Amino acid sequence: MSGKLFFRNDRGSAAVEFSLVLPVFLVMIIGVFAVGWAAHSTHNLRHALAEGARALQLKPTITQTELQTLVRSKVFEGHGPEDVSVTLTFDPLAAGVQLAHTTATYPVTFTVPLVGSYSFTYSVSMTVPVTAS
Repeated sequence: MSGKLFFRNDRGSAAVEFSLVLPVFLVMIIGVFAVGWAAHSTHNLRHALAEGARALQLKPTITQTELQTLVRSKVFEGHGPEDVSVTLTFDPLAAGVQLAHTTATYPVTFTVPLVGSYSFTYSVSMTVPVTAS
């Protein structure tokens, strides 16, 4: 095969293009899944804390430990409920009503191959009125 024919031959060009595009495509797909998992984790924590706040409105005598146990029981098992921490504080108001401030924090880490690992602590707060006991 002469030099001109060698450079005009395009057999295998699709395989070369595929081998160049595939790693970038896979990193993008895995990155989308990692970001989606982090978003699902944060939404799951927000929902669990909302359930805890509702329970607090129904039973204002719940302690911080009981609230943390309740919130952890509502967190999806795949998100590591043992890593969730919950705080509860009360602000007194007039006429026998007080505000309960609940905060839940959860460490989120996602890893994208060839790009790196990213960690942050997600925190969500809710304030609900409760009847003072």
